[in-house]
Amino acid sequence: MGKVRRLRQKYHNLLKKDNEKKEEPKGLSYDDIVAGNFNKINLPSQTDYDATNNPFANIQIDFNDLKTKLADDCMSVCSNVSKRLSKYDANGKLLKKDEKRKRRHDLFLKKLDIVNQARLEVRNKKRKKNPKNDVTNKLNVINDDDVPVLVPITKKCKNPLPRPVKKRGIEKTKKRKQNMLDDIAAFRKVVSEHQDNSDVFSSVTECVLRKVLEEAENEKS
Repeated sequence: MGKVRRLRQKYHNLLKKDNEKKEEPKGLSYDDIVAGNFNKINLPSQTDYDATNNPFANIQIDFNDLKTKLADDCMSVCSNVSKRLSKYDANGKLLKKDEKRKRRHDLFLKKLDIVNQARLEVRNKKRKKNPKNDVTNKLNVINDDDVPVLVPITKKCKNPLPRPVKKRGIEKTKKRKQNMLDDIAAFRKVVSEHQDNSDVFSSVTECVLRKVLEEAENEKS
């Protein structure tokens, strides 16, 4: 089954046609415009443009006022004049780079002081309005008798807390093999030394005890 093709609707052409229809003067059709018949248009008469209907008839503008130069606005924005003045000192001498930096730093500190002063004024106004909510007033009302006395604790715990046993880490394969070979060598030594002795159990016990003591010393160190 083939594709069902649908014609694309060109919205920009439709919009253009609608605008052309709106711009057509009233009383004229498309055929009249093509033929050049503009007699149907109701043009305004000359009386409609009388001087009495002119809104600018009684206004007098003095051109000297238009040429006056207004004062430079240094409050709302940083103007070119203020930037130019910041480069020179009182004598009109060009400032050095360090002096400019110091002047900017001082100006920044002044701005911070102004902001902090405004915050303090707002805070003082709030305190005057609501003195009950002021923290400093609440601290002054508290008596010394109401404050609890802190006594150092001298008692000691009789039963100390048990220390958790540290878990041994798994030794490396090489170390485990070496320990196994050492155990085998010690066992063979015990067997060869006490081959004729009837009391083999006591000799093995002594060897194992010696081995355990060596491991304990190694852990301490």
